[in-house]
Amino acid sequence: MIYSDLIIWIFAFIFGTVLGSFSGALIHRLHFDKPGLWTGRSECPECKTTLKWWNLFPLFSYAFQGGKCAYCHKRIPFIYFLYELIFGVTFLLFVQKFSSPEVLPPLLFAAWALLVLFFYDYLYFEVDLRITIPAIALAFIWVFFREQAPSFYFIGAAIGGGFYALQYFASGGKWVGSGDMYFGVLLGLLLGWPLLLLCLFMAYIIGVITAIYLIIFKDYGRKSALPMGAFLMPAGLVCLYNGDWWLNMYLTWSGLGQYYSF
Repeated sequence: MIYSDLIIWIFAFIFGTVLGSFSGALIHRLHFDKPGLWTGRSECPECKTTLKWWNLFPLFSYAFQGGKCAYCHKRIPFIYFLYELIFGVTFLLFVQKFSSPEVLPPLLFAAWALLVLFFYDYLYFEVDLRITIPAIALAFIWVFFREQAPSFYFIGAAIGGGFYALQYFASGGKWVGSGDMYFGVLLGLLLGWPLLLLCLFMAYIIGVITAIYLIIFKDYGRKSALPMGAFLMPAGLVCLYNGDWWLNMYLTWSGLGQYYSF
């Protein structure tokens, strides 16, 4: 049993790194409107040489080539290595924790979507609806196959979307971007309303800590923009993975557990 689990975990990590490599190329193609979003051949971001199969081993190719292109020898951005590593670790953790064949596939897709949206917003300060809208549609369908009543998740979507819609229209788009409304809807459908509130709380804590660090150590101005998705998506992943534990810990610590139970 231990060996079979180990094989599954190794496969999950390898599959995650492969998907991370593909997702890095996808993010690049989406942003620059490259043809062949899903089927295009990978190329060096510097010299544009089409890469061969032996240049595409996740993690290993980057390490063995010293982080440089095998053809032009220019440095490949480290973010491509991070894609593969972070996707691999995330898939490994989810496969270790969730074994149900009914639950694991949609969870892995949700984790993939959140990671892609995180990196895209982090890199380009944009929300790409070509990923967000299909993710929302699939999350909507998944609602009808989950343990909680659909209203549990629809209320979350309403809270998440409404929370950012109010900020967007009240500020004329100065406080948050229009894409954050889609993020709120997606996370609400994935998490349900109690975990959605926890996710928002976590995201703003992460955002405040990051802003303080950037202002003190990186000479950021107080009015400098920060991508909200870069905080929402990691918080959403944490809540998707073990949000119930965090929520129950807070309710127990605050004494509210005697009044609320989720």
